[in-house]
Amino acid sequence: MSDKAILKKAHNLLTRCQTIREDGDPNLARQLVKETIQGFDATSEPDSLKLYAELWYELGLCQEVTGREEHALTSFEHSFRADPQATDAAVKLVKKKINSENAMSNSMVPLYLACLGKDVDRVTRHGALRRLQQILRIRLVEKPAVVVWRMEMLQKVHDAVPELNFPKLYLGRGYYLHEQFEAAIEILMTLGGKTRDSHNVLNMMARAHEKIGQLDAAFELFSQSLKSLPGQAGVHFRLGRLGLRAAEL
Repeated sequence: MSDKAILKKAHNLLTRCQTIREDGDPNLARQLVKETIQGFDATSEPDSLKLYAELWYELGLCQEVTGREEHALTSFEHSFRADPQATDAAVKLVKKKINSENAMSNSMVPLYLACLGKDVDRVTRHGALRRLQQILRIRLVEKPAVVVWRMEMLQKVHDAVPELNFPKLYLGRGYYLHEQFEAAIEILMTLGGKTRDSHNVLNMMARAHEKIGQLDAAFELFSQSLKSLPGQAGVHFRLGRLGLRAAEL
C-alpha cells in the first residue's frame, strides 16, 4: 500500500472515530482510534505528522469524555509533540497547566506561544501572554549570553502580537545588553502609551544614543527623562558629562 493510501485510510478511520464519539459512544471511538494509532507508522512528512497529531488529539478527547483525565493529558502532549502547530492540543494543555507548579517552566513556552492566535479563546490567550511576560523578562543587570534564548522566544511573541509592549521592551533590553544599540533604539521607539515615555525607557534610549556618538539625541532624551521623573542624580551627572563632551567637540 502506498504512503498516500495509508494516509487516506488513517484519515477515514479518524473521521469515523470522530463521528462515533459525537454520536455518543466515546468508548468505542477510543478503542478504534487507539488501534489506528498503534497501526500508524508516522513519517517525517508534514501531512503524516499532522494526521498523527490529529489521531492523538482525538484519543485525548475520547479519554477526556470517559473520565480518563491523566491519559487525556498524555495524549494531548503526544499530539503537540507531533505537530507544534496543533493549537487545539496546546489550548487543552495550557488550560490544565497554567496554574500548576510547572507553569513558569521554560518547557511551557512553546505551548504558550501556540495559544497566541486570534482564534484562541480570550481567557486562554491572555493567560498565555501573562505567563510569557513573566518567563521571558529580560533585565539590564543580566549577562548577554543568558538572554539569547529568551530573545528568540520574544521575537516570536512580537511576530504573533506586534502591538504588545512587553516583547518590544524586553527585546530592547536584550539588544542593549548585546551592544546592538541601533537595534535597541529602533524597537524601543515603537513602544506605545506611557511605556515609551517612562524615565527608564528614555534613559535606556539616551544611553544607547550616547554609546553610538549621537550626543544631541542623548541629551534630549535625558532631559525628557528628568521631566518625567525629576531629581534623578545619575541623569543630572550624565547631562553634565554630555555638556562637557559637546564643549570639547
